[in-house]
Amino acid sequence: MKLGIQVLAAALNPRMRADLMGRLGWVCPPVQRGAIWVVASSVGEVHATEALIQRLEGPVLLTGDTDTGAEAARAVAGRLGPRVTAAVRPIDHPWTLAPLFAEARPRALLFVEGGYWPALARVARQQGVPVVRVSAKAGTGTRRVPGWAYRFFAADTSLVLARDATEAAWFSSHQLAPVQVTGDLKRSVVGRPSPLRWGRAFYVGASLRQTDLEILLGADLDGPLLLAPRFPERFDAGMLRGRRWVARSALTDGIVPADRDLVLLDTLGELAACLQGARAAFIGGTFDADVGGHSPFEAAVAGAAVVCGPHTWAQGNAFDDVLATRCQTPDEVGPAVRT
Repeated sequence: MKLGIQVLAAALNPRMRADLMGRLGWVCPPVQRGAIWVVASSVGEVHATEALIQRLEGPVLLTGDTDTGAEAARAVAGRLGPRVTAAVRPIDHPWTLAPLFAEARPRALLFVEGGYWPALARVARQQGVPVVRVSAKAGTGTRRVPGWAYRFFAADTSLVLARDATEAAWFSSHQLAPVQVTGDLKRSVVGRPSPLRWGRAFYVGASLRQTDLEILLGADLDGPLLLAPRFPERFDAGMLRGRRWVARSALTDGIVPADRDLVLLDTLGELAACLQGARAAFIGGTFDADVGGHSPFEAAVAGAAVVCGPHTWAQGNAFDDVLATRCQTPDEVGPAVRT
């Protein structure tokens, strides 16, 4: 019954159904035996693994949870060469995991950031494969789980490499595996050339939620703006009615027309590269106390000045580390971005 529900959920979810055969374990790529299996979630987590994978020796299997995450994994594999194999992560059930696990015969299993799949971890530990949490963090939902329940859930963890001291303290009190602080993988994200060419200085709104979009569209900026919604498929283009805008997908040559003040990033996996050359970037989720902000490291690595709202708890000390300008009210965002 549980497997049937997971299959149905994957088939109905537009972010998962493109690789359904891989999720069911019916199709899997050839993998070099003894690979380190790196399990990332979506595009941001996959990109964060690139610098890590470059330091790993031997073959690597990189999987993404979402369809876009799997596509990003294939792009990373293409850049890093034949020792890295990319695939979609199968549904978290022993039956669907078995073909890919047998193909890879992994020597280690690495879960990135907040991701953790108990069936996969259990299969690995039963085969004597160490299970490591890398750049580990606990999300809002995870933190609501009672300690005794989480200890059972994470029982097959061998080692936790926490993002920072705050996360390390949480993991130390909620599960039994040893914990070390090793830092945030997104600090080492690999910069790539931008697919866009701007004729003048520009700004970026990164990982924007509805409130963030409204704030930036109401700001008085002195240059063009790249809008990058957190969920492009949910974006209401009606918000841009009456404005001079163009979708990124329409710019086949990457050249931003001089008569356009807004570019909507309606593609996935390009935000990190599109930040290159930006004067400043406002990071979304920072005016939402429940979200607590998204990572500022991609913007900082790209050389953009970082601007945020008051709520950044989900990223630890990251915003202080990148010397972000903090805004307490929406009215402060425009002047902060222009500075």
